[in-house]
Amino acid sequence: MMFKLPSLFGKPSKPRQFLTWDIGTDYVKCLVFDTALPSVRKLSIQGIGKQPLGYLYTRGGAIVDYEGVKEASEVAIAEALSSADSKTRDVVIGLSGEMTKGLVTTVRLTRTNPNDPISEGELSKVVAKIQDTAFLEASKEVAMMTGNPDLELDLTNSSISSVKIDGTFIGNPIGMTGERIEIALFTAFSPSFHIEILDKLAKKLKLKILAVSSEMYALSKSLTNSSKDPNMILMDIGGETTDVGIVFGGGLIATRTLSLGGRHLTRAISETFGLPFTDAEEKKLRYSLGTLSPEEMENVEACLRNVLEIWISGVELLFSDFDGVKTFPSKIYLIGGGSSLGDVLTLLEKEPWTRNIPFKEPPVFERVSVSDLSYISDLTGKTVGHDDVMPAALSEVYLELKDKV
Repeated sequence: MMFKLPSLFGKPSKPRQFLTWDIGTDYVKCLVFDTALPSVRKLSIQGIGKQPLGYLYTRGGAIVDYEGVKEASEVAIAEALSSADSKTRDVVIGLSGEMTKGLVTTVRLTRTNPNDPISEGELSKVVAKIQDTAFLEASKEVAMMTGNPDLELDLTNSSISSVKIDGTFIGNPIGMTGERIEIALFTAFSPSFHIEILDKLAKKLKLKILAVSSEMYALSKSLTNSSKDPNMILMDIGGETTDVGIVFGGGLIATRTLSLGGRHLTRAISETFGLPFTDAEEKKLRYSLGTLSPEEMENVEACLRNVLEIWISGVELLFSDFDGVKTFPSKIYLIGGGSSLGDVLTLLEKEPWTRNIPFKEPPVFERVSVSDLSYISDLTGKTVGHDDVMPAALSEVYLELKDKV
C-alpha cells in the first residue's frame, strides 16, 4: 500500500518566493529563494538561516528528537525569512541518507499500433505501470535492508531517464511513432512514517509543502542543468552517512548510502582525547583549517587515520553494490561538510581503492559549491560552505514544479 499526503502531490503552484529546508545531522539549513521573472529559469538566494542540531537529534536522515528538530527549524526558518524580509511559507523539503531509496526501472514493450503517434495518455499509463513495478522492487530492497517487510513507502520522485524507440534514443517521445519502445524511469521512495513526520512538522511551523524530494535527485538535476558533465558520480559526505548517486545521460540512475560520515570522525577524536562531543567537533574543524599546533595536527591525523581507512573500504564496497553498472563515470563531485576535510580528498585520490572498480578512466574529484549552480545567484554572499549545496540544489525541484504549471 502506498500512502500519499493529500496536499503533497496536488496541483503545482508557483509562488514568487519559496523556502528550501534541509534537515541534516549537524544543522538545519534554510534558504529563501526569489524568482522575479517567472518565464526565466533563474533564481536568487535572498536569505539564509542555519541552526545547529543537538547530538542524535537525527540519525541516518531520520528525525529522532522531534521537539529538538522543531525548535531548531523554527529558528533557522525565522532567521532566513528575516534576512530576506520575506513572509513566504511555501517550502521544498529534502530527503537524504537512509530515508530515501532511488532506483531505475527499465521496461521494453511492443506497441499494437506502431503507426499511431505516442500520446501523453499512452506515456502516462506506461509510466504508472513502471512506478508500480519500481515500488515492488524498492519494497523488497528496503525490507532486506531494514528487516521490516511491512514498512510502507511513498513515491517522492519520478523522472524519465531515457527513452528508446525502435533502438534509437529519443528526447521527447510525445508525437513520435514506432513499434518497440524502451523507457528507463528513475524513482525515489521514502518510508511513509518519515513523510508523515515531515508533514506534521511543517504544519506545526505553519509551512505549506510544495514538494518533498530526494536531495540526490535535486543535486543531479541542478548540476546537469548547470552545464556539468551528463555522466558523473555524486558523493555527499554528511554527518552520519555518505550518499552516492550515479548519473548517466543527465539522469540519476541509482543511489546508495553508506552509514559512515563526519560524526564518526568526531567521535574518534572525542574518545581518543577524552573531549565532550562539541569540543571534539571544534578540534576537528581546527584540524581541517590547519590551525592546531604541529604536535596536535599529528595526533589528530593519527586518530582519524583508522576511521578513514574503514570509511574508504566502505566506499569501495558501496560501488560493488551498484548492480547493472558496467562502467562508472570518471568525474566524481563531492559535497557535504565531510568533503571539506583535506584527508578525505587525499584518501579518495589514492589509487588502491579504485583498482577493482570499473571506471571509464582514472577518477577525477571536484568539490562543488553553490557558485557551480549556474541558475542561482546568491545575493547574501553567505552560502560559502560545501554543506550549503544541498539546500540550494533543492530549488531545482521548484523549477520542475513551475515547468508543469
